[in-house]
Amino acid sequence: MSQEKQKHPIGLSLVNISIALQSYAGYAVSSVLILFFTADINRNGLGLSVPKAASIIGLYQGVNYMGSLVGGYITDKWLGIQKSLMLGSFLTACGYMVLFFAKPNIGSIWLGLIVLIIAGAFFKGQISTLVGSLYRENELSKKDAAYSIFYMFINIGSFFGPIIAGLISDKWFAKVAADGEIAAYGYKYIFLMCAIVMIIVCA
Repeated sequence: MSQEKQKHPIGLSLVNISIALQSYAGYAVSSVLILFFTADINRNGLGLSVPKAASIIGLYQGVNYMGSLVGGYITDKWLGIQKSLMLGSFLTACGYMVLFFAKPNIGSIWLGLIVLIIAGAFFKGQISTLVGSLYRENELSKKDAAYSIFYMFINIGSFFGPIIAGLISDKWFAKVAADGEIAAYGYKYIFLMCAIVMIIVCA
């Protein structure tokens, strides 16, 4: 088992770290998005109704996954995988920063979501393709093992993202009233944290 791991190229480690960080950031934001949308404005939310917030998030997630088709075409035709991943990581960081600085209105929030949709088009499908490109055609067993490791890192990132996001919004950056109730949530600092994480991925 250890010998098999040693045969994997160093590029796999870099890809795995990148996807773990991206999953961490993505699931951190996804876990609080509905809460951010529906929390009162005076508690650092948007004050939307649950049905409206759910419809916005559903539309965002649906278009986000469909965007991978367009991103894949542009990547194959012009950019290449590495440039596409760099662009996607950079735009993801920009999208989170837009959400961090956004005013509490749906227009500014949609601007951040649109940037994230464009970013996802260049990142989502391309990074898994990069894993396969690290191996020769006759290295099927190693490639299968590499994808298993790759998806394990996705799960690691997606596990810790919501946990840290909850701590940021409800504890570390929340404003607590004298009676112990949360007066204002720290949702925006989740966006800032995720932007920093994606800047690290770019580096």
